[in-house]
Amino acid sequence: MASGTVQDWLDTLADYGLGDDITSDDLIGIVNSVIQDANTRQAWSFLQATTTVTLQAGQAQVTLPVRFNKAQGLVIDSAPAVLTPERRETIVKKFVGSLTQTGLPEFYYFIGQNLYVYPIPSQNYTAILDYYQDEVVVTAATPLSSLLIPSKHQDVYVLGTLARLFAVEDDTELFSLFSDRYEKKIVDMMEDVSMHQFDMPDRMVDVWDDGSWM
Repeated sequence: MASGTVQDWLDTLADYGLGDDITSDDLIGIVNSVIQDANTRQAWSFLQATTTVTLQAGQAQVTLPVRFNKAQGLVIDSAPAVLTPERRETIVKKFVGSLTQTGLPEFYYFIGQNLYVYPIPSQNYTAILDYYQDEVVVTAATPLSSLLIPSKHQDVYVLGTLARLFAVEDDTELFSLFSDRYEKKIVDMMEDVSMHQFDMPDRMVDVWDDGSWM
């Protein structure tokens, strides 16, 4: 399903007799709603990304990449420094009286979807941000090859859209059928994309371990 555009999905819906009584904007809105639903079910590996961000001198807030969703790690390789995630209220209460302190950032925190660091950078630092991103927002002309989800799993979006449209049509039988198929496909995806290697089992590594022991 990697070839073609989202319009091919819409043509598939028409084959089921769906979408004729819905505006094109509303139909694309339903498709994007299904995409968002599927991609909030789990921290999917295909949504992982990495980029460099500039921690600007004198500025606590960090400019995030487009479609940023959740942080997975923030480090300054040149320092070196691994920034620790903290809650905003912890930063405020722990460092009250010195919240405008500048230096090498040690912590990052969020206010809403905005990321901040503390201490405030005393100079510009280039940091590596590992994060989870949102799937692209589609239009009818969006190439299927531009989606982040692997092509072999793209039909999950079609199944979810079919279920929603049958719900709109009050067809409870077909809604139940395609809803079950949609949910099963999500479970199948969990099994398939959770591991990229079978060379070694997943294990927990303490990145804060300084090597000392008692």
